[in-house]
Amino acid sequence: MSQLSDTVDALKRNIDGISQLSDIVDALKRDMGSERNRTAAPMKCVGETVSSQQCPDDWRRHQRSCYLLVDTPETWRDAREDCHQLQADLASLTTADEQTYMGTQVVGGTYWFGLSDIMAEGDWQWVDGTDFDSAVTNWAQHEPNNLKKGEDCAQIWHNGRWNDQTCTNKHAYICEKRTGKALALLVSQLVEA
Repeated sequence: MSQLSDTVDALKRNIDGISQLSDIVDALKRDMGSERNRTAAPMKCVGETVSSQQCPDDWRRHQRSCYLLVDTPETWRDAREDCHQLQADLASLTTADEQTYMGTQVVGGTYWFGLSDIMAEGDWQWVDGTDFDSAVTNWAQHEPNNLKKGEDCAQIWHNGRWNDQTCTNKHAYICEKRTGKALALLVSQLVEA
């Protein structure tokens, strides 16, 4: 009986916490509503400005991302760290459109991008956390094959096809910087609230 009583008490505390959070959210919505009425045009403008933001010098814009092709060979991990230094990450080519576009950009080289199965063999994951969709890939024939029992990082070849490769090999790499995607989404959610 005491276990049931403890469970009921814990549930009451959770409900109180949720109620407090709900009150905070309601207050924020009221504040945002009055702020939105006062500044609706500027907020819309912010969304447009962010989504049309220019890419830094030497970066290539495609849709809502900027890409930098770096020809200096690095290991996959070092390449990722270099991208982080640029406030970016290795490119996550999660859509067929991005894959097609990047295939036209890497002519003449082999580049690391942000896909690996380092955590578990065969469990491919994008560095940006996007769910991996095996139906939207561009693997070369018979790839990924983990040929040397340690090919855990993805590279894109000069023809746009993908290959799994040993992460400690050194290759050129592609950094991606999302331009305003998150902020534009946040602004649109605030405007709709």
